[in-house]
Amino acid sequence: SKRRALMLFGAQDMVSVWLNGKRVVSEVETQALKDKEAADVQLRSGENEILIKVGVTKDQPLRFVFRLAEPDGRPFTDINNE
Repeated sequence: SKRRALMLFGAQDMVSVWLNGKRVVSEVETQALKDKEAADVQLRSGENEILIKVGVTKDQPLRFVFRLAEPDGRPFTDINNE
């Protein structure tokens, strides 16, 4: 069955995120800080594929943070990350 989740992230400069082939975050300018940005998403039953694209300015290090959580921000207790 489907499940609501909160995608929490931050990245050095720009970030886009796709979930199961659908763009859910589009070129957000942000900072590489824990839980800096959030997006509500719908996970499908079974495996879900996440693609994160980070764009940085020249001579800047690549940095990003990312996690999935319950809709209220609490960590999942029943999902494996591989």
